[in-house]
Amino acid sequence: MSNQNPGGRPAPLTPEVADRLLELLASDDQFRDLFARDPAAALIQAGHQANADDLATLKRQLKVRQLAPKEAIAAAHDGWLSWWVVA
Repeated sequence: MSNQNPGGRPAPLTPEVADRLLELLASDDQFRDLFARDPAAALIQAGHQANADDLATLKRQLKVRQLAPKEAIAAAHDGWLSWWVVA
């Protein structure tokens, strides 16, 4: 069974995972490197639960061209958290 929503989109991030993701992007250079190379693996490391279908979709759809500076992510944390978490 898939966690995907209609339209083939993976399940949204939980508030806890989104918070952890932003925290790591704002503070952890190794995690930032992983996110730039393999965003799907970084999401899993941050705690996102993804089945094989979700993981394949994430790998196809997530591409990182450039990461914002750690300071910018930290400053925008609350606003981005509400944007990434869909009820």
